[in-house]
Amino acid sequence: EKLHALQPANLEYHVQMLLCQLSLEGRSLAGSPSNLTDPKRQEYLHQRFLRLTQIAPQAPVAWATLANFQFRLAFAQKDLARRQSLESSLANYQRALSMDPGSIAHRRNVALCHKYLVALENINET
Repeated sequence: EKLHALQPANLEYHVQMLLCQLSLEGRSLAGSPSNLTDPKRQEYLHQRFLRLTQIAPQAPVAWATLANFQFRLAFAQKDLARRQSLESSLANYQRALSMDPGSIAHRRNVALCHKYLVALENINET
């Protein structure tokens, strides 16, 4: 946060700050539920990650960071909300990949989203 405050135009500092916050939010302390299960907190964080894509709409890392949040959020949700978060994550990873087609990380993340979406389909069929 201090680095980002000193250099707010530095996209990497902004990305790292958001990802650190996501890691902290996703942890549960002493058996308490993750902050990601709170719908108000989900919306607050979603807006922070979405703002990154508005600041840097042509930066693949901005879209991949939003997708990362949506992917992590999916596992704090159930049923339709989980599917929607995974689908949004997939769309944003694909956007990042289209901007940076050589990225192995983006390709891997697109594949992971497909994997989890297929798993949801298989669960719903049984």
